[in-house]
Amino acid sequence: MKTNVLVTGGAGFIGSYLTDRLIEENYEVLVIDDLSNGKLNNVNKKAQFVKVNITSQKFAQIFKKLKPKIVFHLAAQSSINKSLKNPSQDIKINLVATQTLLEIAKSTNVNKIIFTSSAAVYKPSNLLPLKEDAPKQPISLYGVSKLCSEYLIRNFYKIYNLPFVTLRLANVYGPRQDSSAEGGVVAIFCNRIIQNKPVVIFGDGKQTRDFIYVSDVIDACIKALKKNITGEFNISTAIQTSILNLNKKLLQVSGSKAQKIFKPLPHTEIQRSSLSYQKFSKATGWEPAITLSIALRNTFDYFKKLK
Repeated sequence: MKTNVLVTGGAGFIGSYLTDRLIEENYEVLVIDDLSNGKLNNVNKKAQFVKVNITSQKFAQIFKKLKPKIVFHLAAQSSINKSLKNPSQDIKINLVATQTLLEIAKSTNVNKIIFTSSAAVYKPSNLLPLKEDAPKQPISLYGVSKLCSEYLIRNFYKIYNLPFVTLRLANVYGPRQDSSAEGGVVAIFCNRIIQNKPVVIFGDGKQTRDFIYVSDVIDACIKALKKNITGEFNISTAIQTSILNLNKKLLQVSGSKAQKIFKPLPHTEIQRSSLSYQKFSKATGWEPAITLSIALRNTFDYFKKLK
């Protein structure tokens, strides 16, 4: 008998790659997605797909009927602009739906929940790379909802012994990334370069991020599934790359001489970001395997073929 695995947000960028890998690993996969951000053609044909919003009653009914043994909870509202315009919707999707999922998981004897959280839960700091016990003080509502979800998940473990792994992802990038999403800076830059348009850089471009390739994230997800571990873990490279340097590397990869234009930051953001992955590495043996240069080449080639 194949193990039933539920992937919420499985039509999205990360979720669809995770679904592909789970099927390769011989799991029975159910994908739940409302296609507000995900794309149906991302979903592996061997997966069962149900279009449904995780905040709906129908989601609870499907969950109870199929009784998955493993749940990867990736579905989220990640747009900072949307969260500023409609904070209650952000909380509903990112927090209330997580609470509902946990209640059902408890009642249907789920073996493990693997939750994708974010670097956005941490307090801005210059003491980088940040370890998991670094202070938590999100500066975005998205970060707040992710952190609150983490607390919920840990409490369900303490009270009901519902096993969990929380993966705090750094800035994930790669093929299939949505170039309309705020966090998808690599995809956005790729498309601007391919269209021979100036690359728009918000702020001074000196802000740094910890860019991790999607295949490394999927490897980490599989390790979290197979290893007997519990807790919160960073998934990252522990390397800072400035937005200016990212643009420079993409120009090198593409052979383009696209101009850059600077615009004011549309909202507050952290200046520097990098996470330590040593805790997860010690627990599972995982390490990021793909260098930024190689991964940017793969990503750029993917977007170029789409044009």
